[in-house]
Amino acid sequence: MTSVRTMRLRVAAATLWLSLAGGAAPAATLQQDAVCDTPPCTREELQRYELKLIRRLQQANRLSFEARNRGDEELADRLHRVFRRSFDRRTALLQVMASSPE
Repeated sequence: MTSVRTMRLRVAAATLWLSLAGGAAPAATLQQDAVCDTPPCTREELQRYELKLIRRLQQANRLSFEARNRGDEELADRLHRVFRRSFDRRTALLQVMASSPE
């Protein structure tokens, strides 16, 4: 029988996966439509998207660490890929923010 903690982690991982499944943008490029509804994006919209990415990074990293410590290597590897994609998106976002004149 699985523990309550294990079930909560699985639900959290599934929720994270479902929330990220729609954003399958290439890692090297940042699609403007993923950040805001009406490009060009304002500085505030970019900063809001950066905070969203930071939360996603932290959650994926935490869940990956917990899965690896439980011995669930497959889930840990998948969550690490989520972490890497989010990290690449944040890097691209920071480049866009640095190049914008505002």
